[in-house]
Amino acid sequence: HIRLVHLDHDPWELRKNHATEVALCGGLKPGLSELGQQLSDHLTPAQHESISERRGRREAAHSEARASLQAQASAELPQRPLTSLALMSSIAAALPPDIAVVEEAVTTTNTYLERLGAIADPTGYFGHRGWGLGWGLNCAIGVQLAWPDRPVLGVIGEGASMYGIQGLWTAARYNIPVTFVIPNNAQYQILKVGARGIGLPHASDGQYVGMDLVEPEVDLVALAGSLGVEACRVTEPEELTDVLAGALADPRPRLIDVPIDRTTPAAMEY
Repeated sequence: HIRLVHLDHDPWELRKNHATEVALCGGLKPGLSELGQQLSDHLTPAQHESISERRGRREAAHSEARASLQAQASAELPQRPLTSLALMSSIAAALPPDIAVVEEAVTTTNTYLERLGAIADPTGYFGHRGWGLGWGLNCAIGVQLAWPDRPVLGVIGEGASMYGIQGLWTAARYNIPVTFVIPNNAQYQILKVGARGIGLPHASDGQYVGMDLVEPEVDLVALAGSLGVEACRVTEPEELTDVLAGALADPRPRLIDVPIDRTTPAAMEY
């Protein structure tokens, strides 16, 4: 029998969504620490040994998965346009330990930064909890305002960025030094993946009405410049790492547009 224990600082959340056997209201950090100690005190030596062995296996599997992903990223670096993994690997190489990241590039980021070990402080990582689009660009500006002493990176897909692109003007007007990397595949790729997944007519034939940002493509460098933000387009992974490192140290807002592979995957793997 496995007991479900729910710890939350908000009593309204307790037993709201799950049939909780033990509901505890309190701070998460001290609460988890006390629960861990209580559990440890009641374990037998054999259980302690089993837990230690299981932890060792998990850590070994985690290290193996990271090494495999890094090898895959290296193998994909020569491809042009860049693959999503090659892009995120190049970004990871430029990130300082105190970086705060806001990601809204749904079919690009794919938890790569976490799996590559680039997020030293998970409290500074902001991503999706649902499937709404358009929040990321301006969220990154807000994070920079909240943490003026930390570098802030927004990894925002070109489709998602178009929902709130006017936020660049705000960043320029008030000199908010957030950096944006735009993985640009000139399409709403997540909608294409969703269309395939639910079997919309003609999606299996590659016909996606209104989901491509082409004819004309959005010139994000020119658009950012018109809103007062210095921008450039980068196509090479080594250049991206160098340009991003410089942008994160710049006391001004910056935008880097990166063209990436436009192949639509059959499904997402997170």
